[in-house]
Amino acid sequence: AEASFDRGLNSAAEQAKAIEQAPREIAALNDVRLAELVDMSATSPTGAIIEAWKDVEQAARNLAERSGKPMSSSELGRMFNLESFLVRNELLPNAEIETFRNLRALRNRAAHDNESKVSATSARKYVRIADQLVDTIESLTS
Repeated sequence: AEASFDRGLNSAAEQAKAIEQAPREIAALNDVRLAELVDMSATSPTGAIIEAWKDVEQAARNLAERSGKPMSSSELGRMFNLESFLVRNELLPNAEIETFRNLRALRNRAAHDNESKVSATSARKYVRIADQLVDTIESLTS
């Protein structure tokens, strides 16, 4: 199960290479949060993944809300619908959307699959990819 999670994580890492790098000023705003999540990875790998995903989700919601495009309550309330909104309104480039999807799937696997044992190393890698995506999304909303 850990090997399966790691394969998915490696796929997300490859996809994340195509993400636009956020300006350093924006990335620096999240450095403290990144350090907290990296530290958390050592004691609670799954918890760190869930918290990192929450950051991605919040950044995506902020982008959707600031787009000025009309959103239904179901699009704000459910992550899959929010993802559809982002795609439909072309708010994120393809690489960012694919990374978003991969991270969501990995978060779900870590949180709900009892067989998935996530190592601290894998959690740190997930947290760094999520942080990169958050930085990029936030650069689009500034």
